[in-house]
Amino acid sequence: APLFLMFGKLFHVLIPFGDPGWRVNMWSVFASAASIWFLYSTTVMVIKNFRKSPIETLGDALTVFGSAFIAAAAYTFSDTFWFNAVESEVYASSSLFLAVIVWLIMKWNEKADEVGNEKYLMLIAYIIGLSTGVHLLAILAMFSIALIVYFRKYEFKWSSFFVMGIIAVVGFFIIYPGIVKWLPAYLAGHTPGRNDAQEYTLE
Repeated sequence: APLFLMFGKLFHVLIPFGDPGWRVNMWSVFASAASIWFLYSTTVMVIKNFRKSPIETLGDALTVFGSAFIAAAAYTFSDTFWFNAVESEVYASSSLFLAVIVWLIMKWNEKADEVGNEKYLMLIAYIIGLSTGVHLLAILAMFSIALIVYFRKYEFKWSSFFVMGIIAVVGFFIIYPGIVKWLPAYLAGHTPGRNDAQEYTLE
């Protein structure tokens, strides 16, 4: 997880107090806090998308922002997320990447009819690439992205829906295991899929 180690080293260098393990762990704390903020913002966008009406009254504001706050708070204090936030492991960083990707696709959904909306999709692709240096979870967001783009830009038909599904699956296998596993193995001179024990048997 080279990118996670880079972030950890950055916090280790910048924080002037505490033992090294505590300072590295602060990256997970920061990443988890940022994940909750993106979750809150994404939930607000999702609720607004379902409502299809502007926020005009205090009741509207409580419905939208209060619901998003409850969702974010529930996730914050869930057992798994909380303990990922207080350990020097990759899962908090992975949650942050996934939260950013989902936030960006919802932001694209809002601006899909504007000129230059493709920049959000390009940024998502870049972040997915970066996330592989932490954890592979964010790659699974590809299927959600494909669904949102399809339903935002195309009228539903079973034929086009299946084509979209096939494209999403093929794209997934190009990225993983193709780019993530096979390409580095090929460039390193290894045969993809070959057992490491066979690869490095002493002669």
